[in-house]
Amino acid sequence: MMKKVYVACAMVIVLMLLEQSFKVDSALCNAPDLLDVCKQAFNTDLPATPACCEKFKEQLPCVCLYLLSPELKPIFLSNDARKIQFNCQFVYPSC
Repeated sequence: MMKKVYVACAMVIVLMLLEQSFKVDSALCNAPDLLDVCKQAFNTDLPATPACCEKFKEQLPCVCLYLLSPELKPIFLSNDARKIQFNCQFVYPSC
């Protein structure tokens, strides 16, 4: 009986940690900040700046979330976004 209580407590703790981790990760997803620093690469034929590459790579865990957004999906699937991926040498994660 006592084992079941310990297992239940451990499961609650793990779930709480996972929930907290998800909140932290989702707080890091900031598409407007990313798009602002990469504005030059999105709007011109110029290559992505190192700051844009760094910010984009930080945001890679968020790409699947962005692709669910009707406003952001066309931006992240645009030719400009592909150009940034090529210039910065990264690929989107599988969603």
